[in-house]
Amino acid sequence: MEKITIIKKDNYLVLIKNSIGGTTWRQAYGLINGRKKNLTQNGDLACAYFVSSILKIFDLIGNLHLTVTGTIKDLENSGWEKITKNKISPGDIIIWQAKNNHQHIGFYLGDKKAVSNDSKTGKIKSHHYTFKNQREIEEVWRHKI
Repeated sequence: MEKITIIKKDNYLVLIKNSIGGTTWRQAYGLINGRKKNLTQNGDLACAYFVSSILKIFDLIGNLHLTVTGTIKDLENSGWEKITKNKISPGDIIIWQAKNNHQHIGFYLGDKKAVSNDSKTGKIKSHHYTFKNQREIEEVWRHKI
């Protein structure tokens, strides 16, 4: 019988790339005062849910999260390290500056491209990693996958 070894990093990167255009993360339900609500507001607030879901699949984080703050706390507790922006490489997590009081999180793909949730469409989108200098990168996180 052949020995099969799963290449975790390659599968992690391809899952991120293959999520582009997806709407899987548009809905995440919870109860607020006993009433069922879509907590991601049809994808408007789904960036942390998207990122934490991918990380959870590969056991790179403890739990799913619906907030960037909760995701960052879990990164800190799950072996992720904050690195300098100029050392960014594919698979790293990007935290962008808050805009309209909303933080944003996504993945770096390489070649100045990133992947994150698009709040306007509720789809996962590939885009310039600084949104063409419209949004500053605050933090970059890396795991030794």
